[in-house]
Amino acid sequence: MVKLQLCTYINENMEKETLLDPVKVSQYKEIFHFENYLMKSDLSKNMKTLLKIRVSQINKCAFCIDLHTKDFEDLGESAIRITSINEWRENNNYNETEKALLALAEELSYSSIKTTNQAIEAASRLLDKVSMAQVIAIILATNFWNKVFSGVNDAWVFKIPLMAIENTWATNSL
Repeated sequence: MVKLQLCTYINENMEKETLLDPVKVSQYKEIFHFENYLMKSDLSKNMKTLLKIRVSQINKCAFCIDLHTKDFEDLGESAIRITSINEWRENNNYNETEKALLALAEELSYSSIKTTNQAIEAASRLLDKVSMAQVIAIILATNFWNKVFSGVNDAWVFKIPLMAIENTWATNSL
């Protein structure tokens, strides 16, 4: 049985509505466990968040862009780094490791681009095998969530309180 801390809100018709009910969430049980693992990974929170923002930009998931941009701000990132992620190649706001991982994120996220050995090798020279696997997992998981959130009714998605998602991942048994 899925146990969740459910959130309720009043919808446009002034009716009480519950979000993330057990039926909807149970199908994502394993990905929630995977998210817990990724949140505990050795990669810095800043690096994970940078990757999540860029992947979300590529997938045009406004909900996720907003969510992760706020996280980036909370981590103390500068306004210039936050606003220049789309143009990471054309500026000096990102270090060599960040640029290599952003290139890999783009190749793994744009469906029209085939992942090259060059992007993987560039990132692999800068990270150990475990970190590399975690980076790829974060990119793929973010792609998954972007598709979930951009593929459902936007009116429903934008009402999901972040607390409901975080509490589902962090505090509840699935």
